[in-house]
Amino acid sequence: MKKFLTLILSLLLIAALTFAAGCKKAEEPSKAPAPTPAPAPAPEQKPAEVPAPAPVPEKKATEAPVPLPKKKSAETAVSKQKAAESPVARLKPAEEPAPVLASAPSFAIPDVNNRKVTLADYKGKVIMLEFTASWCPPCRISAKDVQTIYEKYKGKGFVVLGIFVDTETNAASLVDSFVKKFNITYPALIDDGSVNKQYGVNAIPTKFIIDKQGKIRKTYIGGKFDIGALSKEIEGLL
Repeated sequence: MKKFLTLILSLLLIAALTFAAGCKKAEEPSKAPAPTPAPAPAPEQKPAEVPAPAPVPEKKATEAPVPLPKKKSAETAVSKQKAAESPVARLKPAEEPAPVLASAPSFAIPDVNNRKVTLADYKGKVIMLEFTASWCPPCRISAKDVQTIYEKYKGKGFVVLGIFVDTETNAASLVDSFVKKFNITYPALIDDGSVNKQYGVNAIPTKFIIDKQGKIRKTYIGGKFDIGALSKEIEGLL
């Protein structure tokens, strides 16, 4: 009986110790790893503010210019017409024009066929010198009227000498084409630059009327001239 009680007490003691150990273990906090803190969110960046354009003051309807359409073709035609009707074509400044009643300066220059022509060849005749050029629009207007006058008085002691101031290397060819185009029958001479300086020609066409004594009696400048007045001038000298 005593052994039996001792066994029961031992079992009770073991059970009590086991229960006490379990309670102690339950009371200890669990050592779980601490959670990693999440990174702090980056501060939000606001987009750069673009300054608004300054307001343009509104113009009144009457201040706003309205461009007109360009008419290139019409302007070109008008400019060509003005060039054709221009009274003179300017040359580089030379001397003062030869004065009226002064002796006409002599010269010796070639014609379109390279034959030398001098003013003295026509001594005793009424001479009209016309300074002109193949490239000159007003000279084309003048050429027809000069040819008409030449045809009218050529058998009465009157002569026209056309002095072309073309300076191109093919000047003879250009002058020859001009002569044929306008049916010119009076002598066409090619100036080497010295004759127009002698006569002080600053614009073409320029005409000098020279009497039988070799004196300059009249000067005409321009493509258009009074044919009647020029005819009377010539008739008075013949």
